[in-house]
Amino acid sequence: LILAYLAVFQIVGIVLAFETRKVKFPGLRDSAFVAAIIYISSLVLVMLAVDTFVLSSFLNTYGAIFVTGILILTTIFLLLTFVPKMVLLYKDREENLTIAVSVQTHEDRIASLKETIQSRDQLIESLKKEVMALKKAEMEDSTTGSPIYN
Repeated sequence: LILAYLAVFQIVGIVLAFETRKVKFPGLRDSAFVAAIIYISSLVLVMLAVDTFVLSSFLNTYGAIFVTGILILTTIFLLLTFVPKMVLLYKDREENLTIAVSVQTHEDRIASLKETIQSRDQLIESLKKEVMALKKAEMEDSTTGSPIYN
């Protein structure tokens, strides 16, 4: 009875996974992984159904294969569910791959931006002084009568 119940849900899942396998909607980014999970769980379900009918008299073998099938299914399910999300968490779209070693707090980010602004302000001031010096040198050259070539 339980295997029939699981089989009905697996068939529905396989049909839905097959129908939605080429969906390119950003909100359904996991649809390919969900389809893979459904296909793999279907294979494990078939293996366990065969195991139930063929090895029912060998309890130790039946139990070992059943537990192995469940472990394989749960491991693959967890890997396909969480590993892509973890990779996306650490992947930066502008730069190829940057791994955040520590999470910056809002205050740390503000302090970092203030330091950047201060360093750029200093650069602007030094460039302004350089421009003023060049203008002063140009004025001195024009008052002494030396030709300035443009």
